[in-house]
Amino acid sequence: MPHGSEHHAPKRETCTGTADRANPVIAALQYIDTLTEREQEVLSAMPGGESNADMALSLGITERTVKFHVTNLREKLGGLTRLQLHLLALLNEAAAPRLRPSVPPSTGR
Repeated sequence: MPHGSEHHAPKRETCTGTADRANPVIAALQYIDTLTEREQEVLSAMPGGESNADMALSLGITERTVKFHVTNLREKLGGLTRLQLHLLALLNEAAAPRLRPSVPPSTGR
């Protein structure tokens, strides 16, 4: 029988490769598109270090629902800490305009 510290839970598909452990926040950026729309909204509400209560108020959902989505975010993105999620939200916010396809401005004519 294995020691308690040797028991392993079944593996879920998350960003946990060798390179991901070196910089998990940067590695998690590539998994943003795998999040549900609501998880992306919760992540987008995090860059300033907002509390669950503040995010719930701004998103129009309950604090318990925010906690649920934050837990899902942490699991899906390789076990990131809350601080790492805040950093990821900042990076995602900064990168988002560059990742969107550019649309030529209309001339209005």
